[in-house]
Amino acid sequence: MTKDKALACLHNCPIMENIEKWSHWRLVFQPELGPLKDFIKKYGGCRPVQIDGQRFNLDIISMETNPGCLLKLTNNTSPDMFATMVQNRESTPTVGHLLSLIVSYKGVENTPIALLASHVTAALHQMHADRDSEEVTSFILHCFLQLPERICIAVATQMFLEPLNQVIGSTKSKSLLLKICPYEHLHTLQSLGMQIGIQEWVVGFHDRCMLPVDHAESADLDLMDEEMFEDESGSEEEEDLNPSITADLNFTVDKTEISIDDELPEDLSSKMEVIESVNQVKQDMADTQQEVDIEVKEKLVTTANTFKAVIDQIRKEEFGIGIKLSEDGEKIMKVQQERLGRSLDRLSKDLYSKDTHFVLELIQNADDNSYPDFNDKDSDKTGNDCPAVKFIMSADCITLMNNERGFEEKNIRALCDVGRSTKGKHKYGYIGQKGIGFKSVFRITNCPEIYSNGYQIKFDVSSGPMGFILPHWIEDDFIDCSWKTKIVLPLKEEITSNQTRSLAARFDDIHPSLLLFLHRLKSITVENQLDNSLTTMRRNDVTDSIIQIHCGSSSGQDRLDSWLVIKKKLDASRISLQAKSGVDVESTEIALAFPLVKASHVPPSRQPVFAFLPLRSYGFRFIVQGDFDVPSSREDVDRDSSWNQWIRNEIPKLFVQAIKDFCENTGLSRLDAVCTYLQFVPHTDELLDFFRPVASQILALMKGKECMPVAGEDDTILMKLPCQTVICHDPLMREIVSPEFLASQLNFYYLHKKVEQCLNPSLASSLGVQKITTQHLLEVGKALCSQEGSIELEKIAKWLVCVHRSLEEDFTSDSEGVFQQLKSIKCLPLSHCQLCSINETTTLFFPLREKDIGTGSLLLLGELPLINENFMKCLDSVANSQLVKLLDRLGVKRMSAKEVIQHHIKPIFESSWQSKSEDHLICYVQFIKDHFTQNESIVTVDEIRPIIQLVTSTHSIQNPVEETIHFPSAYQTCVDLEMEFPGYDWMLLSSRYLGNQPSQTTIRSWKEFFHQLGVMEFIDMKQKTVKLSPKQLETSAWGSYKDLLPDNPGSHYEIEDFVSEEMYHLITQNTEPRHFHQQMKNLVHKLGENWEHRYMKYIKTNIYDDQKQKLGNTDTSFALHLKQLPWLPVLTNHSDGTVTHETAKPDGQYVKYPEIQRYLGSHVTYLDFMPTHQNGHFLNFLSIKCSITIADVKEHLTSWCSRNNQNNTIPNTFTTSVSHMKTIYQFLYEGLSHVELQSLAKAIPLVFIPEKFNPDFNEKLPVQGLFLHLHEVRWEDPSGAIFKYTKSIQEYGIQGICLYLIGQYYADMFDVFLTIFQIKKSPSLSEYVELAGHVVAMSTRTEDATVERIWKIFRTIGHHLIDIVSSGGSFPASEVSEKLKKEKEEDLQNLLSTAKVVPTKSGSWVSLQDNPMIDDNQELVRLFESKDGVFFVKTVETKHKNKQKGYLDERSKAFMNACNIPALSQSTEENFSTEMLVPCPDIQRYFHEIISLLQQWLLAEFPNVHDALLEHNFPEKLLEMKFYEVCKLEVVYSLKHSPGTVATKIEPCRMSDNIMYILRSKDLNSIREVNRELARYIYTVHSDSQCKRHMSTFLARLAASLKNERELEQLVYDFELKDVPEDIVQWSVPEPIVYRLPTPPKITTPTRNVPQPNKETEVKSNQSNDGSIRVWPPQREDGKISQMSQKGERKLGSNIWPPPAPPQNYSDDDQQVNTPGAPKGPRKTSYDHNKRPPHDSHSTLHRQRSSDGHQQSSEGCQGLFDGQRASSEGYLKSHDSQSMPANERRKSDNQIEPLSKSKSGTSKVEENMNVDHSDQVPAERQQQDRHSPDGAQQTGLNTKEAKLEIRNSYGTKRSRTNSGSENLPNPKKPIIFYGDPVWYHTPSDDTFTELGKGADLKLPPSSTLTSQDTNTQKVGQWGEALVYNYLLQSPDDDIINVLWINEVKESGKPYDFMLDYKSDDGKTFQVYIEVKSTLSNEKNLFEISMQEIVFAREVGEHYHLYRVFNAGDPEKVRLGKIKNLAAHLDNKSVKLCILT
Repeated sequence: MTKDKALACLHNCPIMENIEKWSHWRLVFQPELGPLKDFIKKYGGCRPVQIDGQRFNLDIISMETNPGCLLKLTNNTSPDMFATMVQNRESTPTVGHLLSLIVSYKGVENTPIALLASHVTAALHQMHADRDSEEVTSFILHCFLQLPERICIAVATQMFLEPLNQVIGSTKSKSLLLKICPYEHLHTLQSLGMQIGIQEWVVGFHDRCMLPVDHAESADLDLMDEEMFEDESGSEEEEDLNPSITADLNFTVDKTEISIDDELPEDLSSKMEVIESVNQVKQDMADTQQEVDIEVKEKLVTTANTFKAVIDQIRKEEFGIGIKLSEDGEKIMKVQQERLGRSLDRLSKDLYSKDTHFVLELIQNADDNSYPDFNDKDSDKTGNDCPAVKFIMSADCITLMNNERGFEEKNIRALCDVGRSTKGKHKYGYIGQKGIGFKSVFRITNCPEIYSNGYQIKFDVSSGPMGFILPHWIEDDFIDCSWKTKIVLPLKEEITSNQTRSLAARFDDIHPSLLLFLHRLKSITVENQLDNSLTTMRRNDVTDSIIQIHCGSSSGQDRLDSWLVIKKKLDASRISLQAKSGVDVESTEIALAFPLVKASHVPPSRQPVFAFLPLRSYGFRFIVQGDFDVPSSREDVDRDSSWNQWIRNEIPKLFVQAIKDFCENTGLSRLDAVCTYLQFVPHTDELLDFFRPVASQILALMKGKECMPVAGEDDTILMKLPCQTVICHDPLMREIVSPEFLASQLNFYYLHKKVEQCLNPSLASSLGVQKITTQHLLEVGKALCSQEGSIELEKIAKWLVCVHRSLEEDFTSDSEGVFQQLKSIKCLPLSHCQLCSINETTTLFFPLREKDIGTGSLLLLGELPLINENFMKCLDSVANSQLVKLLDRLGVKRMSAKEVIQHHIKPIFESSWQSKSEDHLICYVQFIKDHFTQNESIVTVDEIRPIIQLVTSTHSIQNPVEETIHFPSAYQTCVDLEMEFPGYDWMLLSSRYLGNQPSQTTIRSWKEFFHQLGVMEFIDMKQKTVKLSPKQLETSAWGSYKDLLPDNPGSHYEIEDFVSEEMYHLITQNTEPRHFHQQMKNLVHKLGENWEHRYMKYIKTNIYDDQKQKLGNTDTSFALHLKQLPWLPVLTNHSDGTVTHETAKPDGQYVKYPEIQRYLGSHVTYLDFMPTHQNGHFLNFLSIKCSITIADVKEHLTSWCSRNNQNNTIPNTFTTSVSHMKTIYQFLYEGLSHVELQSLAKAIPLVFIPEKFNPDFNEKLPVQGLFLHLHEVRWEDPSGAIFKYTKSIQEYGIQGICLYLIGQYYADMFDVFLTIFQIKKSPSLSEYVELAGHVVAMSTRTEDATVERIWKIFRTIGHHLIDIVSSGGSFPASEVSEKLKKEKEEDLQNLLSTAKVVPTKSGSWVSLQDNPMIDDNQELVRLFESKDGVFFVKTVETKHKNKQKGYLDERSKAFMNACNIPALSQSTEENFSTEMLVPCPDIQRYFHEIISLLQQWLLAEFPNVHDALLEHNFPEKLLEMKFYEVCKLEVVYSLKHSPGTVATKIEPCRMSDNIMYILRSKDLNSIREVNRELARYIYTVHSDSQCKRHMSTFLARLAASLKNERELEQLVYDFELKDVPEDIVQWSVPEPIVYRLPTPPKITTPTRNVPQPNKETEVKSNQSNDGSIRVWPPQREDGKISQMSQKGERKLGSNIWPPPAPPQNYSDDDQQVNTPGAPKGPRKTSYDHNKRPPHDSHSTLHRQRSSDGHQQSSEGCQGLFDGQRASSEGYLKSHDSQSMPANERRKSDNQIEPLSKSKSGTSKVEENMNVDHSDQVPAERQQQDRHSPDGAQQTGLNTKEAKLEIRNSYGTKRSRTNSGSENLPNPKKPIIFYGDPVWYHTPSDDTFTELGKGADLKLPPSSTLTSQDTNTQKVGQWGEALVYNYLLQSPDDDIINVLWINEVKESGKPYDFMLDYKSDDGKTFQVYIEVKSTLSNEKNLFEISMQEIVFAREVGEHYHLYRVFNAGDPEKVRLGKIKNLAAHLDNKSVKLCILT
């Protein structure tokens, strides 16, 4: 079966089924799937699964109730489903869902038991209404039987019993459950009753504890049952009763009066006569009653009006009925009445949780009533002879009848009030509930009626809020003379519908014992008309203490109970008023009621505790009545009440006093009275909760009272203390210990047998009743055995049997102590009739049996002590067997070979063997050996080895454990100790044990036996415990292990050591030194042969501290002696070639194998013998090397190269050959990993190098050499300087230079040393610098030879740096090598920064701090060579084929680059001094024409130069290139490292990054200088002189061919020029655009510069033929763009200003105007090939320029140029700052000044220009910020000039200057346009982010600002506070902390807030925020400092700017931010302007 099938099967199992049985698991599934429980644990539960393609929710939950019994539960459960199952009356699903809920809620304590109990209650009410009580009870019983026992105990009472009690009554429910329970389940119900305290269910169990009666008694009982009316004598129990009591025990049963003492009628006719007479009497009584009723009725008519008047008076006076009040009074009265009514309703319900409490309250009220004196006359007239109450239960009401005196006016008034009880001060306590006891009836009725003494009233809840106490008169008459008071309780409608039967059943809870403690009421009758039943309870006070309660019913179940009631009045005057719930009580009374039953083994039933009314059972078997304080539920005792605690403390005293009443008032004999009394004594664990201490208090009082009867002389009864009495059930013990002996010797008395039989054993123990203990018997035995005269064997035997029985019964006694005392008593008779004790003899034996010992050993019998045989047979068989058991336990042994050995021979060997002869000792050993050989179980070797004594060859007696004994050769051993090891005195075993001429079998048998005893063939091991202090440990053999041991906190170490003293003496104290070497060889072979099976186990042991805590393992002394003593025979090689035979320590010795000799040579010692295979393990233990390993080579190499000097710096000399060392290195290389080999090389100086250089070097010959560390050697020195200067370096003691080079010795191991060992191939940079310094020091001048040596060193360094880069390989590795190269370069620069080793042409040596340079430019050299502090490096020219003079190879260049020794051309800085700078369009056009062909030529001839230009962004620079003519061009050269060192030169032409200058005096038609400068500029980018030379030739020919198209084609053909590939960026220079302006009108005010089209290029219309606009802005038809009126107003050609946005079909191409010289059609440029748009146009170029900051004016022109040199000034003032030379753009960066305003609010510039803003700028934007283009702070404008940008309605800017009208352009001069159309520069939408406004923001607590506030600091502070609140409430979870920098005071920092952010990877970073606040709503211009700009660029994206508009206005305030201000500055979405 599969797992899925099993899951489906378990899922389908019904609830509460045994899963294993239902599924047949063991037969079907277990063979494959294992046990069911494990399967459910693994796969069970509730989860969705898919089985057989179907997906469903698996539900497998189980509960294990018994081992292996798993009940199926379900997860699909809820309290509602449980309620459904209960309503369906299905017990099994009900229990299943209950258990499932308990599992679901994880325990009973978490389960809503109260909710489930309410569901059960509701369902049971419904079931009871539909069916009878038996079916309801059956449902509950089935639930009990299915619940697991532990869960049933936990939930039975609350969930099932209490709901059932509410439905059918408490008493009836328990009896009915017992009645319907099947017999096979009766034990379950009994077990449940025992554990939850239901006594009714346990009664049947008590019968099982009673002995069965004999047949005769049973027959008599049966006969008595059949003839119950026949005359018979009373039983024994009746005879014991007091005659005075039995005379009054008369009661009525079935209308027949029967007396116990009267004789019964003889026949049935007599019975019938009695019945008829009784009926006649009743008829007469009925007639009389009728007459009385008529008389009473007549009297009532006359007095009815009087009683009604009282009611009317109450209604009027107490409730205001009939009194007219004002309207306000009526309202107040109504409110108060409603409040009181609600209080009464709530109080009456809360005080009583059960509906039947009203019954008990009515009974209590009836008991408090006044009753007339009842006499015979009254009895005859009314039929009621005592105070009585009667309840009549019908379907719709409950009627109460009471024969009291009747209600009086005060009683009526009390009922109509609250807390107005008429009981007054109570002498016996107060049991009412706050004066509203009667009000409890309102739980079942809404309209109670009262008829009493003429009063006929009712209370109607529906009459109003005061219905609980407002009386209503009833007109109906009630006349019944027998009952003075009648109360009618009509049931509520909800009760009559379904709870009438349940309410009626609750009357069964009225227990008859209720009458015991009522003061007046004597009779209670309950008439149930629903089931036609009648129950009568009647009390009869026989005496003051004896009360009889008769309970009769219509079913014939009559019962008469007799009670002994003991009362005690307590004085309560000393108790505080608060102790009794605030009630004033003078005195109170407690009472104990004991049911009078015959004493038996069955204890009486448990009784409830009464507080005048029954509460509940607390475990007492008698009733406790007291005036206890009870809670409102009247179901428990208030355990916190001090009043209750006071009463509780009086119960033990009264109980102890009751023993006297039992003896005097019950009529029983004194003995029977005590027996009966003892049944009620509570055990300590019987009482519960509040009354638990009572039990221990009663027992404590009884222990001090003489209450235990004992038998005195003449059968008298004496009372003794419990501790003086003894219980003894054993007649044999009573015979031995007589009462007289017990009294005289121990002062104890035997408890009376009758009391002993009925006394509970646990109670007897609690009271301190004694038992005859074993110790008592010992005292008796001592007296018995000490008697003089003849020995009474039988009496002694009986006493020992009693001792045995006592030990068997008393498990708590110290049996070992008893046996020790018995062994010291002389109580055992021997065979010769003398008494002896066990301690007097070694061993005692039972009488001898011949078969026990066998033949041949009778000589031992004379030494054996035996017990007297008659002593063992004097008693009966049972007693004899018990005697034998006791003697066995005392140590008496049975005679057998085993016992003889164990108890005779062994004791002799242990103590008295010295007195025995040698023959006896041999005989004992022979006896043991013979029997041990036959049966090894007779004795164990471990037992006899420590004690046996053996005879040696020298006739001494020795124990093999204490002394080592060896076999002689007679025992055929493997070694002859005397012959092979004569250097030691051996102790040998005697050969007498073998006898004469022993056989081989005999020898083997004895040898094997002695082997087991510890006789040795070879050396022996002894175990010893060695204790060593820490100091002793250091000097002991274990001293070398001390550091390996853990710390010992104790005072000493303990070692369980093994040592061979024989071997130690054989090695260290050998008496035959001549044969020592041979003996040691023999020792090696013998140890090796026996090592594994004999000696290996003795080499390791444990070491402990002084607390026996294990610290670790260590070697034993045996192992240490073998390892540390010099005993091993070896061959030692000497330096002179001789070999000697010696002994040495084993460690490190080698077997002389050729492989070992190859690697170790003669540097180690070898064994003096060749081992066999049997010696392998032994040699391994000795650490003898049989093979060579890597570890061995490493170890020896380490020892060879170790340095012993103080600092480990001086290498030791060692003699070997280089070939041998190569073998070692090769072995290590092959056996170790690279990492391990490197670690070894770093740890030791393993590099061997000959100490002296020998030109005739031979690597195979031994040579004296040194072992050096890796860092002490180098492979080679390419410079050769080390070899040359070695001697001088050593002489001067220079330490920083390594002098040892190994390449010449190990040339064939290059990879090992350089790759693995990673030694340095050449000296390091520091070494070379140190070496260069030494070379310079050895030479005073820069001689050529010295310079040559220095440059060899420098070239070596350069070569090293080149190798670093070339070894990079792959891309990641190249990055690493570049990084390493940079580190090396930095190190080199640091080394040479102060080392003066660089030669100069001036003949001096300088360091890098002197800033030496390379003279690459002779022209610059001539300018600077005479300057002070200027040095040029003196180089050594490398002779290289095809290289020009002065060529430096790559190594020299690498060195120069590493040292950052710059070329002179790179060290100089050019500054230009110009005059009269104007644009030069001719040169620009020339560049425009040649640049593309120049790119093609470079790609063809010098592609490397072309690539270098691309890397330097040459194409972008061309696009930005500006061309100027100047009148003067002076180049000022300065050194970068020394700006004060300058030189000047006049230049005809010069080109910088993006500017071209040319002297105006030059002939512009000759462009030779331009070409030369272009070639020079390209040469500065890539220093290729050949390219420079050829480029000059190409450009010259190109310039000459430009004007001739044919020559140009020929040039392209000659140079094979090809188009630039599409994947390469095409070079281009924009061609200048030239316009002609018309003559401007004469105006008197400054006007803006407006470009005018040339007349030749005028167009007649703004539109093209297709209707599209071709010119923007649109022109007038006369071709004029704009003109100015005399008022300064602008007039546009289109009459529209500002002009609208360009049309969608407008393009850049439309902007081109056909002017002379202008290009026709769109210009093509290749700016970025990878991101090239679909078509090339000006738009691409224009957008790129715009992004770089070259934004133009709104009119589309950037400046004016009239073509004359003198008019360039106007252009300079209007041109973009980036178009000007760098030296003309200098301005202080420290401050940005705002625009100055006039009094009218406009700027000075605006005032001068007479600008009218009304028709230029929309009103809503007039307050916006003004910005200058990016980089305005660096412009060349002087301080008197200003620039203003005004945004028009579509977002473009217009630029103006205050230069005046003199700057107006000449209309004949061309205008050059560099900028883009204005609509390309709209601001970005994502620049400013709105964060919130108005109520969305949390405003600062400061006062509101106004527009008149001019305090900028106050405005800024307000804005910062606003931002601070916003940041604190920011939803951004990544903000960790917000720090307000200026919170206290202005800090001066370039930011106002610092935020700590948490990144995604958990790291923290900072973000900085600057706040700019304004009172305006739209102010785009704000001040910002240079410090803030610099800081924003430093931190980049972590710097944000927050803007606060309408600061101080809570409604209009706005907050926004510009994120990443630096980025917006870069892309010009935020621009800077300088305002003055």
